[in-house]
Amino acid sequence: WDFNENLPEQYSRIYRFQNIQHSTKRAMDFPKENGVTPYGAYCRVTLIGVAAGVVESHPGHLPMVLSSLFPHEHKLSVIHYKMKRSYHSNAIIPSKTLCEFHCGFKRFSSKPIFSEDTRNDKAKYQRFFFHGENASVASIYGQIMFGSAPVLMFLTKENEESEFVATGQFMSANPNRLIIKRIILTGYPFRIHKRKSVVRFMFFNPHDISYFRPVELRTKCGLRGHIKESLGTHGYMKCVFSDFVKHHDTICMNLYKRVYPIWFPATWGDSSASNQQTLAITQEQTMEEGEGMIQT
Repeated sequence: WDFNENLPEQYSRIYRFQNIQHSTKRAMDFPKENGVTPYGAYCRVTLIGVAAGVVESHPGHLPMVLSSLFPHEHKLSVIHYKMKRSYHSNAIIPSKTLCEFHCGFKRFSSKPIFSEDTRNDKAKYQRFFFHGENASVASIYGQIMFGSAPVLMFLTKENEESEFVATGQFMSANPNRLIIKRIILTGYPFRIHKRKSVVRFMFFNPHDISYFRPVELRTKCGLRGHIKESLGTHGYMKCVFSDFVKHHDTICMNLYKRVYPIWFPATWGDSSASNQQTLAITQEQTMEEGEGMIQT
């Protein structure tokens, strides 16, 4: 699968590392090279360009948190979080649901898509975030992070308090991770002659049959086959299989498509453009759900 094939427009706005391990090491060594105070040491902090009223208005019983960013952490990329559902929550969480993330000192909202946690660069898309022993990966467009920061995930509800639903940690900033969505087209034998069969109700015009002709077929009884030719103008097709076809069998075709996160500008603080851009992109992605899938 080509990582750079049919990329969306949003990939022209994000940052991609050539060597993420090397960039992470350089970023973590940046404070030491610039003389930043090491962990556990006392230091004096001088604030420049900050109004005195900010310090005076701060409650005395609460600590003041000062935070900074490593190099490249202000840039955008595809961020992956390894998450696991909390057993205290029974909420149903579909992909692309508005959620709130607490990652280190950062607080932001986003619409993640979920996939299986695998060791390779391909992962199966999950329509819902399920309970279970295995963790899932939540992917969003967001600001780059280094290290392994803890993450809390809350489900945002209208006119109600946010519900805690999952916990996990930052996984990686990798736009090349493939999230693959699978659909199965099904057809039924109309006429059978030994290993040959006329299949209907999988397609409804000859053009689609010609386009998907190279894709392998399979049946629920375990047979393998391929499309031989189109028959007529209503989507009937002649197919050949590895063994005798039975009348009660179902013909299946697996199709795959790469899925991308939702572009949600409010995640990195661009609230002015979030409403218009998110609406347009969501409508575009909804229309693409019914288009032809890319085969592996």
